[in-house]
Amino acid sequence: PSPPLSPNVEVSPSPSPSPIPSPVELPFQEFDTDLPIVELSRSVDVSSRVFIGDGESVIGIIVGDTVFTEAHVSDNGIISLERSFLFWQPSLFPTGNQNIQAANVFAAYWADVDNRVEGTVRYQVFTASEAESANNRRKKATEERNRLDIISEYIRESQNTNFTGKWALLVEWSDVHPFDHQSFFNSPFSFEGKTADFLNSTNTFQAIIITDVFTTYVIYTYKCGELEWSGPDFLHAVVGYNLPNVGFMNEPLSRTPAKLSIACENHPISNFVNIVYQFQANSDLPIMRCLNAYSQDI
Repeated sequence: PSPPLSPNVEVSPSPSPSPIPSPVELPFQEFDTDLPIVELSRSVDVSSRVFIGDGESVIGIIVGDTVFTEAHVSDNGIISLERSFLFWQPSLFPTGNQNIQAANVFAAYWADVDNRVEGTVRYQVFTASEAESANNRRKKATEERNRLDIISEYIRESQNTNFTGKWALLVEWSDVHPFDHQSFFNSPFSFEGKTADFLNSTNTFQAIIITDVFTTYVIYTYKCGELEWSGPDFLHAVVGYNLPNVGFMNEPLSRTPAKLSIACENHPISNFVNIVYQFQANSDLPIMRCLNAYSQDI
């Protein structure tokens, strides 16, 4: 694990996108067995790099004036842009740590994870071209819609907008334990009471990034009963994002034991909770003018 962070600095949040209320729910998404699935190695504080783009109209994720061509999936509940983010100790954004202040991160459920023995962190990428070929193979486009279509439809219905995603990243943290679960697994009789219960608890949640280049949506999905731990004492989970050129967001109750309740906020009406953020590209960027002209020609 990384060294402890500096104490949080009291800074007023800058104007930034807020969660968008969603009357329509998006449940956990299944992975498409026709497409590659990448699983993170069994270790602690690890990440895997994802290249953003389809080789055609999607050249990256554009947020404001910045073009991001890489995403990094971390075992600790984080998706970062352009560079890996291996900080294990959750802290409210923007924090007193300059490295975290400068990082572009989406914190679906930032906590200190240990998947060395059990638990899985995996992801899958969907593009319009792959979706078309998959549907052609199945010949059942109307019955077995791919994940890209389903996620795009959710955005259209929940945000009341005309949106069709061209690239999406689906990440799932499945049955992940808190650190130091490996020690408990190897010597369970050396742990007693709440410590053993805590180390043996698991979390399952998902995060999605979907873009049409001009607009990018980030979706966090939780299911009631699937979040069992938040963190010990001062290390409780943080949910939100940090984008230095846009702003930051800490969801209510972040870094408190009560953050567990986020998964059951819609219960009993629904077992799922979605948090949705929307980010726009600066339409005045030269590259955006080129992409807009290209999209009108195809």
